[in-house]
Amino acid sequence: MLLSKFDMYAENQEITDSTASETVIDMIKAGDPLNDPLTLFVKVGGSFTGGGSLSCELQTSDDSNFATKKVLARSGDFSATELKNGATILEQKVHKGYLRYARVYFNVDGDLFTAGNVNAFYAK
Repeated sequence: MLLSKFDMYAENQEITDSTASETVIDMIKAGDPLNDPLTLFVKVGGSFTGGGSLSCELQTSDDSNFATKKVLARSGDFSATELKNGATILEQKVHKGYLRYARVYFNVDGDLFTAGNVNAFYAK
């Protein structure tokens, strides 16, 4: 169950090259994530074409510009043939290790994708 729109890092965000999620969540404003473990879901919203491979990371930092960051969760690598509508890229419970800010970072390795989008959000 999606908690709220405020718990979404990306909503149908187009991914063609490496990029950060549309949203950075300020964990202080969002409340204490340590009290109740949440599950991070990263799912394909629109099938990918072209490209090499895609992976993603849940990153956290004390700085909103993520000059220094810590990785809390990481997916495997997925090719365009695996990145079809509804496919899960990452599903992981995360409840410890957050610093002030958190985002999802999408890594494209090899050729760029010509189409594809993702949704990244917390749910219980």
